[in-house]
Amino acid sequence: MDTTWKFVKPLKDKSSILLVEKEWGIKLPEIFIELVINYNSGVPENTAFNTEFSTGKSSGELLNFNLDSKDNVLAEYKNIEDKLPPDIFPFAADPGGNYICFDYRMNKENPQIVFWNHEERFIIEGDQIVNPDVENEFDLHIIEPVSNDLEGFLNKLYTIKNDEDNDFEGFELL
Repeated sequence: MDTTWKFVKPLKDKSSILLVEKEWGIKLPEIFIELVINYNSGVPENTAFNTEFSTGKSSGELLNFNLDSKDNVLAEYKNIEDKLPPDIFPFAADPGGNYICFDYRMNKENPQIVFWNHEERFIIEGDQIVNPDVENEFDLHIIEPVSNDLEGFLNKLYTIKNDEDNDFEGFELL
């Protein structure tokens, strides 16, 4: 994985990684620990990825492991904890309020990578938009499989070609 990272906030204390693992009761993948140590809160140059159901999602920034920061990884998790199924933990946020997460439900040693969409499911009844009846709030949110592991996810990142520069071809700009 040869990726350039931007907007990195140096990790102040490596023990914060252990504190997060203890708080969540998990072991983070080694490759992720290295990412946090080297690129805490950074944004990869290639940010686009595909899920099992959609294309062109944005990975955004790694969550911040500087626990003295108000927007740290534990605070981010607390904000959405009741909206996530058990054993799913965010590690990156996209610009739209969605998260890329570790999914430990099937494998406690090597979590899958999933995309958690903050938009709630809804149905249209007549002229009304309503949320379906669900037992748990987390059932209102869509979780899309992305990759079997973190390395696979990182290898799938790509850049979406921006054609904005060509939008005015043939026109005179005044």
